[in-house]
Amino acid sequence: MKILKILLLFVAIFTCSEVASGQTFKIIGYENSNISESTLQKYKTEALGSKLTLEIYSNDVKVTVYPKDGSPDSSVFTKENNTTYVFTKGKDKAVLKLNLLVKYIRSGVISVYENNKLTGKITFERDGVF
Repeated sequence: MKILKILLLFVAIFTCSEVASGQTFKIIGYENSNISESTLQKYKTEALGSKLTLEIYSNDVKVTVYPKDGSPDSSVFTKENNTTYVFTKGKDKAVLKLNLLVKYIRSGVISVYENNKLTGKITFERDGVF
């Protein structure tokens, strides 16, 4: 019985520390229909391989992108359901959809909408996804 309590305590501590420290991903895809092809290629070069972190809270997810050049940028997405979170600014919004394996986040997509029209996507995954 004492071993079970210790094991449960260890699992609780490990789970809480994982959420508090954030989960790290790599950007593997970038699309944007509102810019020229040459600008798109420049942004793709900067975005692909950049780090992205998710900090999961009960009803929100804080997404922070760490570009290769420049300072980090964060947004807080509000929970819509277990796999979908939304960030809204005026008429524009971004939708975060997570690809889960049970409760483990394997990958995700952030879709950007301007005036209800899909204008861009950022795709990310963990390094070494199984």
